[in-house]
Amino acid sequence: MPEPSPPSDLLAEWLDSWRWASTLGWEFLETLWSLRPPEGLRMRLLAEARHTTAEYLRSPAFLELMRANMGAMTFSQRLMSPLRIH
Repeated sequence: MPEPSPPSDLLAEWLDSWRWASTLGWEFLETLWSLRPPEGLRMRLLAEARHTTAEYLRSPAFLELMRANMGAMTFSQRLMSPLRIH
């Protein structure tokens, strides 16, 4: 039989669940306690990830990086194209 956890371990787990709840929102804690189905939390986290990704893909830094990469690819293609002899 496993040895029971000391109270400090239980307290640490309890505090961790509150830290996660404050970070992720109360919906996380309610899902952890099985008061809500996990689909709602999953949908919210995926929606936030989609939003963050969309913001990043539209950011000036990302667009400039893509422009520089495309420029480098087309420049290297011009350098590597076969020489035309007239």
